[in-house]
Amino acid sequence: MVVDKVRAELKKNIDKKYYKTSLGFFKENDVLKMHGVRYPVVRVIANKHFKESINKLSKKEVFKICEDLMNSRIQEEIVVAFEFAEKYNKDFLKDDLIVFKKWIEKYVVNWALCDDICSGPLGELLIKYPELISETRKWHNSLNRWLKRASIVSLIKTVQKTKKVEDVYKVADLLLKDRDDLIQKATGWALREAGKIDKKRLYVYVMKNKSKIGRTCLRYSIEKFDAKDRKKLMD
Repeated sequence: MVVDKVRAELKKNIDKKYYKTSLGFFKENDVLKMHGVRYPVVRVIANKHFKESINKLSKKEVFKICEDLMNSRIQEEIVVAFEFAEKYNKDFLKDDLIVFKKWIEKYVVNWALCDDICSGPLGELLIKYPELISETRKWHNSLNRWLKRASIVSLIKTVQKTKKVEDVYKVADLLLKDRDDLIQKATGWALREAGKIDKKRLYVYVMKNKSKIGRTCLRYSIEKFDAKDRKKLMD
């Protein structure tokens, strides 16, 4: 019933213009079926149905609903599933890493969904159990592109909430030579967040590793420096 209600409300909020625009966000092989609902609206719908139908269920029941939503292979329904799962973060156990890894492997096919699960349930799990970061770090050499991206993006929420940056640099060391554009962007993004905590450390790190850092990663990582420092770092 919850899945049917969510799906019906998403369909009521389809924006045909946005649908056409959103297809351009992804490469052809990274596009799932989409309703064409704007992300802020999707999150409002998720919050509404969580309050009305979800919040008194067990985590096991909610994860089953999440699976039902994700099995539709529709972008917005997967986003709703990640929203539902994140709200149960107080009930997360270490073994939920196995669940979230499976979700990435099975349902995540583009950068937006990867970043959603990383900033949502996976990010919350790593904040609660930082010892699991040693496991997600191993994903850096996965053949699954989205697990590899998750190895670094999942740390951004940790940096923002705990102000601890060490793990970002450990994973960045493993990804600096990767020339996949979406991995470079993700690594640069995480380094930029680390730099907000300690700008001097990021400056030293970039200067030390300039010969290995791809241009995309470099450009993303140094966005917050002033023009003079960016020129030095890009030289």
